[in-house]
Amino acid sequence: MRFARAEADSSGGRVQIRTDNVSALTVLPERMESPAKVVSVDGVEFKGPGLQLEKWEGKWRPVASKGLRKHMGRCGPVDDVFQDPFLIVFGSSGESDLLSDVCEAEARGFADKWEKRYGYRPPVKKDKDVSPDERRHFNLALFGGPEANSISAAVMPALPIRIERDAIAVGGRRCEGEDLGIIMCYPSPFDKDHMVALIAGTTPAAQYQAWDRFGSLGEVAGPARSKWFDYAVFDGRTAGPETLLLAGFFDNDWKLSDAEGFCWRRDESALAGLRPQGFPPAGAATVSA
Repeated sequence: MRFARAEADSSGGRVQIRTDNVSALTVLPERMESPAKVVSVDGVEFKGPGLQLEKWEGKWRPVASKGLRKHMGRCGPVDDVFQDPFLIVFGSSGESDLLSDVCEAEARGFADKWEKRYGYRPPVKKDKDVSPDERRHFNLALFGGPEANSISAAVMPALPIRIERDAIAVGGRRCEGEDLGIIMCYPSPFDKDHMVALIAGTTPAAQYQAWDRFGSLGEVAGPARSKWFDYAVFDGRTAGPETLLLAGFFDNDWKLSDAEGFCWRRDESALAGLRPQGFPPAGAATVSA
């Protein structure tokens, strides 16, 4: 959660850049007032226009991947999905009427809070009513996993996660238990320039207040009140960052990384004194018209 910093000096046809807590950057020497022939980043020299650089195993190098890449508007964390036009989609396709009701209530509740804070109401649609054009032209906020939301089911093959009845796996990291959920963002498989946010629970209790129990978007009080991660797995005992089962960031290629700082697990000592998440009795969930 430290700030990134980059400082640059240009003289004599050279640019010298010093960085701290930066893992990728783009240098455009041809756009400078005095075009530079050599660019030095933390002591490593590069030549050429439009340099895309990344830090790999502690050393700077030209970007190697030509596939999915993080860039402005598609870099995460989850909160970034809501910086561009987005469509809220709730699941209605599962066998559980209660889960469908909870998905709809959570989606409409999100829209209510957004309207109250920002003065306009984002569009909310049932998964079955979303058109192919809407899939391509919006960022998508998907309430409900593949068992409840048909759009989530269509997205799942492109995501590096698996959601099962009693487990959620992020790559090779598996979390097991009751009332598990995940909140994550990833490039949309429907259009490379858009994003999806998945807010999914394995049960109605996990889906209930999945977004709000960690703080609402835009509230100011530090990392506990925003979706500062690319992905996070939670359960009924999760009440903040320290009690997330699993959380982290994808690397610059939208791949999972084992590097230090990219992923961490729950601090079990933080559970002392916490009660499990409550859930209303069956039939108590209501949906506003």
